[in-house]
Amino acid sequence: MKFIFIDTNVFFDAITSNDGVKILATLLKQINKKDIQIVLPEVIKMEIITQYTSWKDGVTENIKGNLTTKKILGIEDLTEKDRNRKKKQKGETEAEKIDSVIELDRKEMIKKIKGHYESISGEIDKIFKHKNTAIVELTDQILIAGMKRSLLKKSPYTKTDKSTENAHTKDIDCIAFEALISFCNKHYNKKKKDCLIMCVSDKDYLSSDGKLHGDMKGDIKMEHKCYVNLQEMMNKEFKVKIDIEKLKKQKEISSKELTLSPKTGTVEGSSGVISSDLSSNF
Repeated sequence: MKFIFIDTNVFFDAITSNDGVKILATLLKQINKKDIQIVLPEVIKMEIITQYTSWKDGVTENIKGNLTTKKILGIEDLTEKDRNRKKKQKGETEAEKIDSVIELDRKEMIKKIKGHYESISGEIDKIFKHKNTAIVELTDQILIAGMKRSLLKKSPYTKTDKSTENAHTKDIDCIAFEALISFCNKHYNKKKKDCLIMCVSDKDYLSSDGKLHGDMKGDIKMEHKCYVNLQEMMNKEFKVKIDIEKLKKQKEISSKELTLSPKTGTVEGSSGVISSDLSSNF
């Protein structure tokens, strides 16, 4: 049996890439097999839901703002006070005319964009609710073990301060890891050739040699492998070819030119109650 653990940022990077739809479809296809199972700690599930919801809503609002006629024509949006003092800008009256002409097309475009993200949300929902996805519920025992791990500064505790984290969220990686330990302890069997496949890219998890930090290795009794992204994992574990170098270049370009998505980890500083039902968040 292959057990797959995917950290939040790895999952998020994959689904927001140009090949996000393909990656989700491939992942779903793999867990349809009886010898593949995803291990999903509840805290990771909540992070993914919150982070993706925030990202897709941000993209949609950004698109709405940039599809206004004034934005397209480069006309400044005057305040009510300025409107009373100034004459209409050159082209402003024309913008109002154009606005009425393209309004239906604009609404249809936004509808299609929302539909695209809703379809991705649906695929994520299928994965989370799949019979071969094991949700590790957040129990008091796991919560305390994760907080203790963080206080003792055992990996994957946060080694550097992050502006998006606070006292309540900085222990999340440790809590998720303790949930993973709990799952592995219940399913470990020396006689079986089970393998835990970990998709993690954070330095809090990995040392410079690409392997788990020393204070984590002994806690996972099961044989394990580490990959820094889903594309590489799928290439090597399932022989599914996705152009990793192409995706790296796309990510570099996106990080320089776009400001649509929140920085990694914004979910950790989120507030409010999050429903455990994925469909209610997307």
